[in-house]
Amino acid sequence: MINNNSKIICSDLDGTLFNNNHKFSFFTKYVLKQIVKDDVFLIINSGRVLKSLIHVSKKLNTIINNVFLVANNGTTIYSCKLQKILQEFLFQKKDVIEIFYYLNKKKFYLDFLFFSNNNIFVSQQNFISKLWSKIMKVKYTLLKNKENIFKLFNDKISRLLINFNNASEKKIVEVLFFLKNKFNKFYIIKLNDYLYEIKPTYCSKGTSLYYFAKMLNTSKENIFAFGDSFADLEMFKFAKHKLVVNNAKKRIKIRATKIILSNENDGPAVYLYNNFQKG
Repeated sequence: MINNNSKIICSDLDGTLFNNNHKFSFFTKYVLKQIVKDDVFLIINSGRVLKSLIHVSKKLNTIINNVFLVANNGTTIYSCKLQKILQEFLFQKKDVIEIFYYLNKKKFYLDFLFFSNNNIFVSQQNFISKLWSKIMKVKYTLLKNKENIFKLFNDKISRLLINFNNASEKKIVEVLFFLKNKFNKFYIIKLNDYLYEIKPTYCSKGTSLYYFAKMLNTSKENIFAFGDSFADLEMFKFAKHKLVVNNAKKRIKIRATKIILSNENDGPAVYLYNNFQKG
């Protein structure tokens, strides 16, 4: 039985646990494999789709029984040991259809991305969608024909990003007003001045961490959360140790209990090496 002294290491991936090449450094892999065992658990908490995270977790094969994955910023929780989804929040199909047709009429001033556990559906082909598709090793589907649109409608969608790249403030307010009033159960969060994330219900990197704290029967004092972005702040609500890498923006750093070395300098691994006893 898991005891209440269990420790949780909960970390964002890109920009935090990964270096700038979107890989584990040799030192980071070494440290994780030394300390993640027995009553120490690793939660990789990311905006990536589940398929990508499962691929990443294979790099940690020797500690896989103590590794959990959180995909799409909190919508999907996965056990590597059991190789199964433990919890999942999905949009209803009818809502996906209505949102797609609404946003598609406005794509001259915005673009949007729908995420499932295996796929990314994009309204426009651009540098960002190509880049992240390559990084995550997940092929994106361009919503330009009926066949691809039907693929979207028949997939299990759990996350939506809207980029208001060419929109006025009035247009942004108009779209958000529609989403909030038509679908009042949705959880909408502003990631930056032009990028908004919409999920089917209130779920986040933070709620997933709370889920694990209950499941592993541990307290806030035993939770170490590492991050670099606005989405990671939700984790800090449930962790005593709020650790922000030095490459993060200032508005994220002010929420930290400690600022650590940058991701490129193995910040999380250095902190763990210095603060965790190795058995």
